[in-house]
Amino acid sequence: MMQKQKYIVYGILILAVVTVTFISGCIRQEVTCNPPYIKVGTSCCLDQNNNSICDKDEKSIIQTPITGKIVENTTAVISEVIDGDTVKLQNGKTVRLLGINAPEKGQPYYEECTSRLRELIEGKEVILEKDVDDKDQ
Repeated sequence: MMQKQKYIVYGILILAVVTVTFISGCIRQEVTCNPPYIKVGTSCCLDQNNNSICDKDEKSIIQTPITGKIVENTTAVISEVIDGDTVKLQNGKTVRLLGINAPEKGQPYYEECTSRLRELIEGKEVILEKDVDDKDQ
């Protein structure tokens, strides 16, 4: 009888250890990034110019397509982010961003896309670069 109780106690201890190990593995550790690093997903990336864009990603953003046309770039202040790919300028004009097709209202990830674009550019001065076509299709 004493032997059976011993096995039950050992079984409960082993079950407790396995349960605690399993639960502790499921707990997410919050990533903390110290400046000049910013949090992107579950990791940190370098942002030396403090514009909320990873430095490694800026190089691809700055590159412009070769169209054979000389297009003048202008600057403008973003007064409002309408959705994940459309903004309103301080002068009242509405501008759609090239190369971005964000979800529309009611679609999955609409709020996340719109919120992230607000964080990045709302209230900031940006450089506007025209496409070959002046209007969105």
